[in-house]
Amino acid sequence: MHGPPMPLSRNELRPQHVVGLDAAPALLAQARERPKKLPDTAVDFVEGDFHDLSLPARS
Repeated sequence: MHGPPMPLSRNELRPQHVVGLDAAPALLAQARERPKKLPDTAVDFVEGDFHDLSLPARS
């Protein structure tokens, strides 16, 4: 399952900072092309597995 497409997130949430996370370097490379559509948003990319993240309960 994938998260929402970046254009939907941009229009609905109007984020100021976005973090792209993926375990596949090739997918991160593709994602690095998308921030050109978000000129007013800071975007970082992290290679990793979502399941390894320490998140607060019910977050």
